Amino acid sequence: MKYKLSASSASRVVKCPASFHLENTITPELKYNAFANAASLGSSIHAAAETILFAIAENKKPVAVKASLKAQGILDTSPDYDKAFNAVDYYTKYVKKLWKKRGGELLIEQKSRVTSNGVDCVFKADAMIVTSGGVDIIDLKTGNFHYGESATEQLTLSALIYLDNPKTLRGHVVQPNYYNEAERVFTFSKLIETPAKDLDKMTRNLLLSENDFRPGGHCAFCPGIVTCKFAHKYTELVAGLLAASAGDMEGLTREKLEAVWLLKKPLESFLAAVEQRLTALIDSGVAFENVQKVTSYGHRRWVDLGLVNEKLSFLGEKLFKPREIITPAQAEKLAGKVNISELYSKPELYKLAEKDKSGDVFEVL
Repeated sequence: MKYKLSASSASRVVKCPASFHLENTITPELKYNAFANAASLGSSIHAAAETILFAIAENKKPVAVKASLKAQGILDTSPDYDKAFNAVDYYTKYVKKLWKKRGGELLIEQKSRVTSNGVDCVFKADAMIVTSGGVDIIDLKTGNFHYGESATEQLTLSALIYLDNPKTLRGHVVQPNYYNEAERVFTFSKLIETPAKDLDKMTRNLLLSENDFRPGGHCAFCPGIVTCKFAHKYTELVAGLLAASAGDMEGLTREKLEAVWLLKKPLESFLAAVEQRLTALIDSGVAFENVQKVTSYGHRRWVDLGLVNEKLSFLGEKLFKPREIITPAQAEKLAGKVNISELYSKPELYKLAEKDKSGDVFEVL
């Protein structure tokens, strides 16, 4: 079969080549998606930024951030509007400033593909500045995780696919300001002397290292973790330690306590993947003896921010925190429930719960 490797998953598969094989062999219904909702917003933010950068690269009429977001369906009344605006505004300004400094050619959403050792390597750079002295790849991250060095492999692979001749790669991971968090920009520089040889070595190692598993934070992004035999082993290990300790942590040695703690992230990821799979099966009509879906409610959300401003204008500056409107719960404390009761909604959510012997339902902690 023909294996596929995307640059966006490079940092994960370099740490765990076993995940590369799982992703290429498991059936779609068993794949775990850790970012189902966040990915949708991230895609809209990337598309809005792309519109602005294309205009800049082609010296066309400037496109406003607000207009680009509106074209993607993100209105100024949307709950994520501030986050999207900050991301697009900071990222596009960063790319524009860097291009002015570097010169050369500005490429947006550059797509490249090459086959090496039976591995189909693909990538799509968010933005790329190409000069005679090298290439700058700028990657926009819209999550709340500080990617930092974990993106080095991703951008390096992107450069290996793109470059025909030895050049200096300068990588930039841009993570914009979300509300009161600081902007984050991680940069690195390295000389890639023989791109074709380096790419050949990387893909050959991936094909030969099927069982090279190293548990860690990268497990949280693995599409195949629910079927991973190594994940099964460490869940059995922890279950065995719990059974042996009989709930008494004093019965665990320092070495065993440390071993369990180091498995915390992969265990959480494995359980999240299992829950996603269970939920999908229950939604398809499969009945389980001890697990069912129950209704709960998410945080209240403003229905119309314009109406909120109008109705609660008497609160003045108290209605706003820096860069965002206060939550319905905070507004209720200031304005009273009567004044805000028609201004918010409570979305209905569902979660898995365990049935007790009497048929009542209690939440699994």
